[in-house]
Amino acid sequence: MRALRYLTLLLLVLVLPGMALAAPKPIALADYQAMLKQGISHLERAEKTVTTAPEQTEAAIDEARPFLSGTWLVQGPIGTVEADLTPIARLLNAAGPELTQPRANLSRALALARDHLAASEALVTAQPITAPEARGVLEKALEETQARSLLQRIQEWFMRTFLRPAADGAAHTFVAQPWVYWVGGAIAFAALLWMGLSLYRSLSGHGAGREAVLGGGRADRLDRPATPGELRQRARQLAEGGMHLEGLRTAHLALLKQYDTVGLIRFVPAQTNREHERQLRQKAPDLAKQFRSLNDLVDDRLYSGQGASIEDFLTVDSLVDQLWREGDAKSKSADATPGR
Repeated sequence: MRALRYLTLLLLVLVLPGMALAAPKPIALADYQAMLKQGISHLERAEKTVTTAPEQTEAAIDEARPFLSGTWLVQGPIGTVEADLTPIARLLNAAGPELTQPRANLSRALALARDHLAASEALVTAQPITAPEARGVLEKALEETQARSLLQRIQEWFMRTFLRPAADGAAHTFVAQPWVYWVGGAIAFAALLWMGLSLYRSLSGHGAGREAVLGGGRADRLDRPATPGELRQRARQLAEGGMHLEGLRTAHLALLKQYDTVGLIRFVPAQTNREHERQLRQKAPDLAKQFRSLNDLVDDRLYSGQGASIEDFLTVDSLVDQLWREGDAKSKSADATPGR
């Protein structure tokens, strides 16, 4: 084991000095520019003879290669910069007259060499830039990168857990894991079952609300549905007790049940006020407009979230009373079902 450590140390002692000597040394900016200008002059000469004298073109390209290849460290006013000329060398290798597009590749190599020369000239007047807020910007960028990394890990976990590659092997195509279908089906079945039970309760009268039933008075007697008149009385009691919103809703319910009793509408708790309006428009179109005004007022107080005042209740109660009497007259049953 000790011999292995000594051997490793010996290799480092022998190799590191050679690596240091092999590292390219920086050249002065003026020397770098002179090298570029010489290479550009050879390429310009080659471009002039690319179609007329292929041999001269090849010779000019060979003369330009030493000046326009490799990676150079250039020492400028603001420090050392790296200049990579290997793309120019690759273009020159494809610019021989025997190749398919020698003129195009030669022109591209010449343009790229001129770009390097213009960039080197810009280094002469370049000034160092100070950025006082650079550290803050960098820290913010790092935080955003970490956040994106966390999001990416979450996405990868989701993909592994819930998805798998498609069986046909198509790229970037995934399907859900088999257990996802079973869980989703169970949730959908439970939701449909709950919706079905709710619809059944509504259509069978169980969704009418507590205001629609009154206690029978004895423990061994079931509650019975409240009559429209009893609901009117209950609405006024609620309003007198300060429960104006509840009284307003109960008065409206009393009118709906009264219209159902006299045959102007078929009251179903699951239906909306607009559906009841359409029913009334068929039987008594002259009452539909005022009935709609009542519905709008009730809906506004119920769903605005601001509650209702005693003035709101009195307005609704007055409209209910008027529509009640006119509905009785319309059905020819005013004596049998008085509104008050």
